[in-house]
Amino acid sequence: MSKSPVRRLVERGIEAGADYIPDVVEGPLRSVMNMPSLTVPKKKAPKQKPLAAKPAAKPLAAKPAAAEKKAVKKAPKPKAKPIVKGIANPIHEVALEFGSDIARRLEGMIPADAPLAEWRVAAQRLSGSDTPNVNTKAPSPYSVRPADVATDPRIENRKGELGKIANLKVELAPRITDPAPEVSIFDYEGYPYITSMSDLAAAGDDITAINDVRFRVPFSRRGGQDYMFDNPGSVWASERGPAERHVELADQLQQMTGKDVLYMPWTMGPKAVKFSHMPRGIQYSYADAAMGGADRNALAAGIKEILPNWRGFEDPDSAEMFMTVTGKARGALNSLMDKYRNRGGLGEGEAIYAATDLDQMNTPLTTLRNVGIIDPRFGASPSSHASYNYSIPGRGVGRLKENIGALGLSPDVMAALKYETPFDFPVGVQPGTKSPLRAMQMKPQGGVLDYKTLRFLESLLEKDKK
Repeated sequence: MSKSPVRRLVERGIEAGADYIPDVVEGPLRSVMNMPSLTVPKKKAPKQKPLAAKPAAKPLAAKPAAAEKKAVKKAPKPKAKPIVKGIANPIHEVALEFGSDIARRLEGMIPADAPLAEWRVAAQRLSGSDTPNVNTKAPSPYSVRPADVATDPRIENRKGELGKIANLKVELAPRITDPAPEVSIFDYEGYPYITSMSDLAAAGDDITAINDVRFRVPFSRRGGQDYMFDNPGSVWASERGPAERHVELADQLQQMTGKDVLYMPWTMGPKAVKFSHMPRGIQYSYADAAMGGADRNALAAGIKEILPNWRGFEDPDSAEMFMTVTGKARGALNSLMDKYRNRGGLGEGEAIYAATDLDQMNTPLTTLRNVGIIDPRFGASPSSHASYNYSIPGRGVGRLKENIGALGLSPDVMAALKYETPFDFPVGVQPGTKSPLRAMQMKPQGGVLDYKTLRFLESLLEKDKK
């Protein structure tokens, strides 16, 4: 078996800490995500044996020459399509059109299966009224110092930046005040599940200031793990291919079991947040508010070299363009913004800390944190997340109270690998060792929380107590 270029890149260290995927790998990796596997077998041409002549045999058609074979192009593989067409996900559509806050206030007020038109009418009334949300109190801004909660040298270890990290202060205005309810995995025996990776980006609030710099426009933190609690009608967001594969798998599991399909994302490494738009967007908002004069003009000129259609900090469309850029331009902008960290801007490490949910900082890699339910009736649909343009339909349910690693859902895999805990896998490239982490990263994993699996999880939790 030969290895594809992407697989070789993976083995050079993409899986290290399940961190962000470097920009030089993003294109081929996105392409390979639409392929069934990372291995490309070498096909050997079968040896042709002379055929014995038969009186009634029909003459065999001549095989095309090698040159002719090369000229023949295979038909392109059709892209995956949503499971269901023509069915709108009402709460998700309302969230896109009227905002997540309005959609969240309508939850429980309008039947989930009510027509979209009914949801829109209710949203229009609510958005045009002063009726408070009776389920929540008015959010109060607060400040947090990341260094007082948790730090990680993998995020920032440059000597000149450590002092800045120690003094970093982020002011937040919550959009969600009700904490996610606590749930137990043992309440879901017999339920099918899907798990895949999710970064540590925070959700449910807006950054209004950093240090003494107040943002001209608050910056929304969108998740991350808690995306499912901040985006009504959706449990996860990604590129279209991965999103649709999640929905397809959910549809199969639901048909197989007749039950709702749980979605339980596992936590990634601390630098995975860098893949999203949020650190770069926070640097942009900070520069817009803090920088002036020659430095501001020089930064603006640098942005325009990378994004020729960018029209300045004051232009809302240009801000959106800056947030949603992908590929090489994204990497170039990340580098550019960091270069201005000592010229009135914010450093990359500061921005990553500001984007991160600090409660997850010390969470072991592949920990299961949240439980949602995927509703495959609606198919994958466009997302409002600036980094990931397609969403998986469903809703957030709660926060797991048990400390469980994703590999704990696969007792047979752990037994075959002789792991004592779900966190025993090697991280990074280690010659002579194989890690299940790679397979977990490359596609969603699914199964059923049967009796055997839950008893195995119980045994793991009992070991933790000793």
